Amino acid sequence: MDVGPLLPLALSNPQRALTLARRALEACADPRSRSIAHQAAGIVLRDSGQLPDALKDLRIALRLARQAGPVERVVDVTASYGAALVMAGRTTEGMTKLDEAASQARGDLLARVRLRRAHVLSLLGRHNEALDDPRLALRTVRRTGDLPWEAHIVHNRCLVYLALGAVDKADKDATDAERLYTRLGHDWPSAQAVHNRGLAALRRGDLPTALRFFDVAGARYASLGGMEPDLVMDRARAFLVAGMAGEAVSMAEGYLDSEPKIKPVKRAELLLLAATAALAAGRVDVARRRSQSARRLFAAQRRDLWEARAALVTLQSDYVAGRRRGELLALLYGLAGRLRALRCEDAPLAFLLAGRVALERRSPLAATALGQAARYRYSGPALERATGWLAVALQAQDESRRGRVLSACRRGLDALDEHRLAFGGTELRALATGHGHELSTLALRQAVATGTAR
Repeated sequence: MDVGPLLPLALSNPQRALTLARRALEACADPRSRSIAHQAAGIVLRDSGQLPDALKDLRIALRLARQAGPVERVVDVTASYGAALVMAGRTTEGMTKLDEAASQARGDLLARVRLRRAHVLSLLGRHNEALDDPRLALRTVRRTGDLPWEAHIVHNRCLVYLALGAVDKADKDATDAERLYTRLGHDWPSAQAVHNRGLAALRRGDLPTALRFFDVAGARYASLGGMEPDLVMDRARAFLVAGMAGEAVSMAEGYLDSEPKIKPVKRAELLLLAATAALAAGRVDVARRRSQSARRLFAAQRRDLWEARAALVTLQSDYVAGRRRGELLALLYGLAGRLRALRCEDAPLAFLLAGRVALERRSPLAATALGQAARYRYSGPALERATGWLAVALQAQDESRRGRVLSACRRGLDALDEHRLAFGGTELRALATGHGHELSTLALRQAVATGTAR
């Protein structure tokens, strides 16, 4: 039996690849063919969230590759195994395997290893690092005319650009990936490319177009016998953008409860999204429970930035629920510093919340915390700047500086107008309405107090 097509098929038609791989294992006795069949099965199982079974197949594939040789076979399986380890939460071990594979690979094989490494770096939130590998890999595959791997690289780079906010570049990569996959007859990744076009539209602020692309992608996934957890998350985020937090909670919670075999990496992200949506919907107990579960998973996966974001949702839930335990201020201020060190867009929000708690307690830390949040008012994404101006307004109100309050509210509302046209990070979008309400309320109170209608 010819096992040559199995590895490309594992990416383009996973269920067909798994069926043929199991058939090949019954028909083939030589170590090389069996290694390829186990690797193809492992990739399909990995990408469908069946991580323990995927790791078992990939370990067997690696053992057989070492028996069969050559070194290129061992390198290719090592890279697949490393990516699966990261997805299973064994981050350090997985990255070591990927680096080991990259150090031994050359040419087209090195391009494929770089693609896998870029994908897991992006999963870990190391997006700037994740751009280097695709750039070098594309140079190689375009020179050799390897269209399937060109499509995979462009497809994965699109996700990195989205994470970095480079929406136009992401949309171009998604369009190019869909064209290449359609030309190759690769139906599942073609549906994923349409899904990514929806993400680009969502980041651009075009909600109707985003939902239309999501519907097309969802129909294609369903026709192929599956569903992507990322599509569930992205539809829920679209509901959050539209101010429909309850629907977002229902979508995320329903998928978590009905799908027991979600990859640990994706389960953690779904839990955080469910927590964020629940907080926006006022369901603080759900938000706290889900964020704590997400935090445990992120910690086990060594995803520090994500774990810190989940910790912030837990502390926000405590604040909203009125749980003003003694150490809340210290926890918030320490977490804010950690988020800043991780260059996370949630850092100004954490400083702002610490400042609120400090103001309530008349703590001298209020000026420091609000001052740290205010540092974001002049640069960065629009919503971060709005958060910074809200911190300025709160501090000015505490100091009875009415003119300063009005000026800060005006600047903050201007930033939110800009944010409305170009959305920032997805988990922060639901905060825009709350920020706008508070800035408007602060300004109106000052106007009433001064008796000046203008």
